[in-house]
Amino acid sequence: ADIPDYTKIVDILNNIGEYIVACKIHCDIINNIEEFKPILIELSIKFNFLIMEDRKFNDISYIVNMQYKNYRNWVDLITVHTLVSNDVISNLSGVLIVANMSNNNYNFTEKAFELAKSNKNNVIGFITQQKIICNNMICMTPGISLTKKYINDQQYKTIKDVDTDYIIVGRALYNSNNIKKDITLFLQ
Repeated sequence: ADIPDYTKIVDILNNIGEYIVACKIHCDIINNIEEFKPILIELSIKFNFLIMEDRKFNDISYIVNMQYKNYRNWVDLITVHTLVSNDVISNLSGVLIVANMSNNNYNFTEKAFELAKSNKNNVIGFITQQKIICNNMICMTPGISLTKKYINDQQYKTIKDVDTDYIIVGRALYNSNNIKKDITLFLQ
């Protein structure tokens, strides 16, 4: 839900919350995040989905620990870039390591694999374009749409183009004219 107006996110979640595993947000782009947090938590309980902050932590452990305090008690999953040390990950929970991205040549799959193996109590999986086999961890693929296309630097794939455990669908749903109908197309 890469949308600044949280009321739009609330409307979307009330429409499709029962169909999703997690709601991926970027807290730093949402207006009135403190007002939105309790509403989002309530919706996550009502519809039984997780809250995922796509923060992509990428700093020294001291800084990341201070940043993580903003999410520790209400977010279930967080993303972390692979350019961090084990010390960074060791103080986090619900970590999804960004192994590679859909918009550029960022591909650190081997480093992500090593970080996950070394931090199996903190890491639950990967953000990746292809399946990574590591300690039964999950793999999520972003940039999924109903049709294959390129918009700016984003390379959209269809659900048929991925072999991971979960798909991350953003604009293809929140820009939809019929979100209820379109989500069923992703569930087939």
